[in-house]
Amino acid sequence: MEFEYLNDYKGLGRAVFLRGYGKELIVTLDVGPRILHFSAEGYQNVFAEDVQEADVLPDGSVCHVYGGFRICHCPETFPRSYISDLSLIHISEPTRH
Repeated sequence: MEFEYLNDYKGLGRAVFLRGYGKELIVTLDVGPRILHFSAEGYQNVFAEDVQEADVLPDGSVCHVYGGFRICHCPETFPRSYISDLSLIHISEPTRH
């Protein structure tokens, strides 16, 4: 499994690139967390990416859509499922025993 930090992915800040088992994955760290890229190795991304799209929520806050797949819990309910993606995500490599 290949693991690489990306300093600025499409203007969204830090992200992690993973490649292995014939698949590629890019997950944002400074927004989201979102899986913005998923593909077979060397093929087109199966997710749409629109880093400019945003929606105004009923409470007046802005929810940036970005595209990809937002990692969240279910069932969806406001406001829990619609918290802004602008919170930092902390990640560390797992230790191997």
